[in-house]
Amino acid sequence: MASASEAEWLRRVQADVVVRPRFAEGTTDVVAGYRAALRGQDSLRFYGGGQLGRDLSLPRLRELWPEPSIEQADEAAGEWQATFRGRRTGVVGREQRDLPPTAPDAARRSLSAFADRLATVPVSDRVAWSVAAREMSGALSAWADVDGPNAAALRQAASVIGRTAQDRRPGAAAAQRGPDSAVATALVFMASRGGDKPTVAAVALMAQLVRAASALADYHRASRNAREAEAVRAQVQQLVAMKWTGYGPEPVDSRKVQAPAGKRQPKQSARPGPALALPRELDHRPQVAARYHQAKEDRDGGR
Repeated sequence: MASASEAEWLRRVQADVVVRPRFAEGTTDVVAGYRAALRGQDSLRFYGGGQLGRDLSLPRLRELWPEPSIEQADEAAGEWQATFRGRRTGVVGREQRDLPPTAPDAARRSLSAFADRLATVPVSDRVAWSVAAREMSGALSAWADVDGPNAAALRQAASVIGRTAQDRRPGAAAAQRGPDSAVATALVFMASRGGDKPTVAAVALMAQLVRAASALADYHRASRNAREAEAVRAQVQQLVAMKWTGYGPEPVDSRKVQAPAGKRQPKQSARPGPALALPRELDHRPQVAARYHQAKEDRDGGR
């Protein structure tokens, strides 16, 4: 989820996942979807992006990125043609650049604004809630990779919240990601993989993620998706109970991590379709999806 463009996303995922494009019928240059398989298997078994998760189809992924410029479209086309032939372009993009020293504080401010914004999102805006769930899931997943003691709980929360993004809905236009998001938080933790815990205010970051996840639970309750609401609320309680050691100092005004009191009153009521069943495990599909989520958040240069 941390990628800012289609080309960057494709470079990131190829660290652990073999990706092949699916061209639109009658063309060899218009990419309409993709297939993915785990690297390192004796026999590669490919699954379409939509089979791994509704939020992983190429149209859904394209909702996150801004409408590409001509140069960005050409760059993405070059990456797809290279992977179609089993090659790499060798382009060095944003994913291999070091983050500035101010990145952790910027991530905290952005995450706080993200949680504030969710308090104003109408229940009827299913696209915004789906995107928000994906971003929270990505941030928690990236965090799990640098915190061994809390890794299992963080990954479980990422999985539960991520599943709520797999709703049945029509596609949306590009640039659905808001100006303030959880992406900066994911980037900070991704940049720390393979090393020590980042110098971040863990309690302050988690306080904002708890606020955002609580808003997501309230959204599902208002949408009459009781199962999703209770599942997310249970993860909020797990996140609140975590212990944080080995991180940077907390800012003076940081609040103690706690679940927000009371229920959020949504601006609008809506009644989307019934709650979705959890995806059923089948062959390598859960492993492909898990490695896919991890790979698309990794920095190629951090391995």
